[in-house]
Amino acid sequence: MLIALRHLDPAKANDPYRRYLQDLTVRSHPELTHGAIAGAVARAIKDYARSEVVDAATVAALTETGIDGALSHLDALMQFEDTKMQRALAFFLSAVPLYWEHPEISPKFQALLDSDR
Repeated sequence: MLIALRHLDPAKANDPYRRYLQDLTVRSHPELTHGAIAGAVARAIKDYARSEVVDAATVAALTETGIDGALSHLDALMQFEDTKMQRALAFFLSAVPLYWEHPEISPKFQALLDSDR
C-alpha cells in the first residue's frame, strides 16, 4: 500500500495504483489514503487471524485497534512540523523492533510494479 501511494499519479484518473488502493479501501473511509490504510490493516489482521486461529471477537477488537492506531500515526505524520509530535513519533519508531521482516508483495501487485517499468 505504501509503495502504491508513492507511485500514484494523482493527475491520472485511471492510474492503476489508484485502482489498487481503491480495492484495498474500507468503504467507511471516504478519503483514499485513510481508506487504503484501514483496508491494508484489516487484511493483515485477517491473514494473521487465519494463520493463528484467532476467535472472531478478538479479530474484531484487533482490527478496530489496529486501524485506529495506523490512522492516528498517519495523522501524526501529517503534523510533522510540530516539535512535540516529532518527539512522539521518534519514541513510537524506536519501539518498532529491528528484527521485523519486510512485508511480502503479492504477485498481483508485483505484476503492477513490473508493468510500470
